[in-house]
Formats: sequence, structure tokens, C-alpha cells
Amino acid sequence: MTDTTHDSQLHRTSATKAGASVLRDARREHVVRALITSLALVWSLGYAAAGIAWMLGVAGYPFAPRARQEPLSLIELLPQAYASPLIVLIALCGVGLASWLLITGRSPRRRAVRGILTAVFAGSLSAIVVVAVCDARIMAFVGYALSLRLQWPTPDIAHQGLMVLGALLWVGVAYAWSPNRGRRRSGPGAGDAGRVTVAARIAVMLAVVVPLLYATTRVLWLAGVPAGISEEMLREGQDSGLWWIGGGLALVAALGAVLTLGLVQRWGEVLPRWVPGLGGRRVPVMLAVVPATAASAVILTGGLMFVRLVLVDQMAIDENWATIGPELLWPVWGVALLCATVAYHRRRTGPRS
Repeated sequence: MTDTTHDSQLHRTSATKAGASVLRDARREHVVRALITSLALVWSLGYAAAGIAWMLGVAGYPFAPRARQEPLSLIELLPQAYASPLIVLIALCGVGLASWLLITGRSPRRRAVRGILTAVFAGSLSAIVVVAVCDARIMAFVGYALSLRLQWPTPDIAHQGLMVLGALLWVGVAYAWSPNRGRRRSGPGAGDAGRVTVAARIAVMLAVVVPLLYATTRVLWLAGVPAGISEEMLREGQDSGLWWIGGGLALVAALGAVLTLGLVQRWGEVLPRWVPGLGGRRVPVMLAVVPATAASAVILTGGLMFVRLVLVDQMAIDENWATIGPELLWPVWGVALLCATVAYHRRRTGPRS
């Protein structure tokens, strides 16, 4: 009888602890949802206000065509009188959606509707930002910054960065409000990766080969080898020091390729033992997913610009073809990196098969 009573007490204690854990997880999830939705709301309010100001003729519109230069992004082809209202419309949709989510967030009703609406808006906004708003200038700025050539961003680059940030925030909102988020793997094994698929390995291979191809051409030029360029252009780059800048960008591309391997390697899930102070610890999933997602967006938008300029004959492929040849593969790099990142996230957070 005593044993039975003891077992019953243990069962009640275990159930109480489990219930408390579930409650803590629910509260934490609610806080995360509210925080990222609030940030997306602030971003949307900011661009709604900015768009209204640009409609009224206030100076500072960042997407105007540059004087005597061909447009690099699609939004530059659209007059300010038309682009500004579109920005306001999209931003106000974000304001309305974020407000509705924050007001009705605790209600279990319409959970699927919230998930669908946030996914559609986040996907649409991301497509607009990547295809129409941003171009290779934001990628160049990031590349120079990572190669320690820091410079203050011009207004157009700053707004491109803010647009990418907004798209990422709304992707985070869509993830936070996804109806399937509660089915993630939880408990002691959460964060452990499952089997790496063939598709994930192919995606990582593509996301590694393309930047290494880009890096190889820049290193060869730095070494004095005119790979894909004329002797005259090689000498001009040597005299101006341009190839040293290219060498820094090559180093960034190679480092990115190495980090991409972590999306299918064990050290991308658990830090190696030799890492001081952190060896043996699991890599937080979002520590890999967020930078990789941002990088894929920036890479894709840069590559699409080069492809578009070649297709409309604004940029020619001549004897110096290697100056833009690798860049034409950047869309493949961006899409492959995104696919590899999604596979990594699903493998580490999805249910075990």
C-alpha cells in the first residue's frame, strides 16, 4: 500500500513538472510571437509614414534613378509618383495584419487563417524585395564590410538593407504564427539533427561551388593570371590595387562556402570539442538559419540584377567575361543556399522519421 501511494505521488509530481514545462514553453512562445510581430509592425509603420512623406514630395526618396546611369533595380524604372503609393499600400497591409495578430493572438480560433495570411504576406513581400527593390549594391556593401572595408551606407543601400530586414522580420512572423510550429520536436532530443537528405547535399554542393568559382577568379587575378580577362585589364587592376580588394571579397566568399558545409556536417549541429569554452555544445538552430537566410536573399537579389542587365544588353559579355560570368551563377547560389537552409531547419526541428 505504501509503495502504491509513493508511486502515485511520483506520478503526480512528474505530471505537475510536465505541465509547468508546457506552460513555460507556451508563455515563451507567446512572448516571441508578440516581440517579432511588434518589430514587424514598427517596420511597417515606418515605411507607411515614409511612403506618405514621399507621396507629398518630401525629399529623401531612395529609389530614384541615378543621373545619367542605367537603373540597377526594377523599382528605379517606376516613377516616384507610382512607387510611393505602392510602398504605402504594402506597408499598411503589414500594419493591419500585425495589429490583428497582436489583438487576436491569444485566441485559438482562426489559427490556420493567421498562419496562411502571414505566410502569403511574408512570401509576397520577400519576392518584391528580392526581385524588384534590391540589387547587387547591397551585396557589394556586405562583402566589403565583411572584408573589413567599412564604409557608411548611402541612402539607397541603407533602404535596401532595411527592406531586407523587413522581409526577414515578416518571414519570422510567418514562422512564429505557423499552425505547424507546435508540432516541432521538443524535449531532451530537441535540436538533434536527423538524416541528411540527398537533396540537401546537392543544394549545399551548389552553394559551395559557385562562391568558390567566384573566389578562384579573384585569387588568380591577384596572382597575376589573366583568367577570363584581357592582359590590359589585368595590368589596370594591378596598378590600381583593385585585385587586392577582389582578394578580400574572395576570402569572404570562401569563408561563406566553408560555413555552408555546416548545414550538412556534424560540426554544424554540435560545436567541435576544440572550440574554446563552447566545444561539445549544440549550435542553436536560429544561429545558423537566420544569417543563412539573409545571405541567400542578398545573394539572389545581386545575381538577378546581373542576369537582368545582361538580358537587356546593359552589360556585355566580352573578352573580360570573368568579371561578370561567376555573378550570373549567383541566383543558383542564392536558391541553393536557401534550400539547404530550409532542409537544415526542418531536419533539426521537425519530428523524427
